[in-house]
Amino acid sequence: MNAYFLLVYFIALLLLFIRYEKKKRCFDAGSLLIVVFLVCSFATVISYRPKYEEISFFIPLIYLFIALYLSFKPILRIQPTTEIVFPKRSLVDVFSWIFVACSFLGMATSSTNVVEGLIQVVTNESYGLETYHNMLSNAEGAGHTISNLPMVIMNTMYAFASLLFFVHLTYEKPNKVLVLLLGFTLFYGAIKYVSIGERGGLINRALVVLVSYCSIKEYIPEKLNKSIRIIGVVVGVLITVPFMALTNSRFADTEEGSTNSIYNYAGQGTIFFCRCALDDNGIRYGDRTVSLFKRMLGFPNVPHNFLERRDKYPQLKINDEVFSTFVGDLAIDFGPIVAFLLILLVSFLLSNMVKQYSKRIFFHHFLLLHLSMCIIVQGASLFQYSDAGNLTILFYLLMYIFLKYSNVYVSPN
Repeated sequence: MNAYFLLVYFIALLLLFIRYEKKKRCFDAGSLLIVVFLVCSFATVISYRPKYEEISFFIPLIYLFIALYLSFKPILRIQPTTEIVFPKRSLVDVFSWIFVACSFLGMATSSTNVVEGLIQVVTNESYGLETYHNMLSNAEGAGHTISNLPMVIMNTMYAFASLLFFVHLTYEKPNKVLVLLLGFTLFYGAIKYVSIGERGGLINRALVVLVSYCSIKEYIPEKLNKSIRIIGVVVGVLITVPFMALTNSRFADTEEGSTNSIYNYAGQGTIFFCRCALDDNGIRYGDRTVSLFKRMLGFPNVPHNFLERRDKYPQLKINDEVFSTFVGDLAIDFGPIVAFLLILLVSFLLSNMVKQYSKRIFFHHFLLLHLSMCIIVQGASLFQYSDAGNLTILFYLLMYIFLKYSNVYVSPN
């Protein structure tokens, strides 16, 4: 019966996408958010197994669909005719150079040789699996100290920098050198994960860049848009090669095999949400999604990494060793009722903001929407701004305050 429920869930997302496209008649950030969960729901249907029949998926899927729709709603309400008021170009340049500088400093001081790692992933069948296991074995001390400050700043600013990259392309005469350097560092920030055996980091960074483009492409000249799409296809092909090599290295010799591992990877978030997220034999009290904020506020015994968190909550059916979607992460942290109320509150506040600024929205308002987009587009797996990722949320909030109360705006080109 659960297989039929999953099929209905897939059809519901498909109908939502069709209805949205008929209304907007363009593929934008809202379209991408729906498509990501639509693709993952299809993968869930493909990867479903009879062993999952021990609990009904009916109520969890209703909860998940409503929570997703509430999360999508502010983004879906953005109109193509809405004018974004950008900050002064000099300010955009300053933050872009900060990101570029920190990226290159981070590369120089990083212990990871990305080029060598990529070559090894493609040419050495066992390298990806060995590197991934090494990464996990070195995770015990993660989160306690800062070993590479420039890389921390780069990771914190990555989503913001991806948005700035496309803001530069709205200018009549963009700084070509800065655009190239931003493009290179954004590509490095994504591809570096493959060299240490991670697929998730690459996918998440690619999705962040893609949603940033979709959110602002209407302001980019059409001729340049065509070039961006061509370059995007080329880059997509280029990153697919090491991604598939890494997948084969980690899963070719397993029972499920490489192809099924991709379906399971994309579809497991919905499966584990339905099985455990709403009744996980306990909650984590925010120790994943807001762990850094809890430490800043002086809460005791807050885990610094996933190993410490799993040790602290051994009674949970699932923790973060599997995907449960960002909705599931929130439900496991705060319980299903509080999580739903949080999603409802954020949806209400952002939707009202979009309604209030439907004709002309300032960049600091748009930043809150962009942060929401980034959380959702990566959220078919988990809440990706947990632990050190809380720094990104804090950075966006500080940027909102800075831009709101500073004289930094000019009319867009």
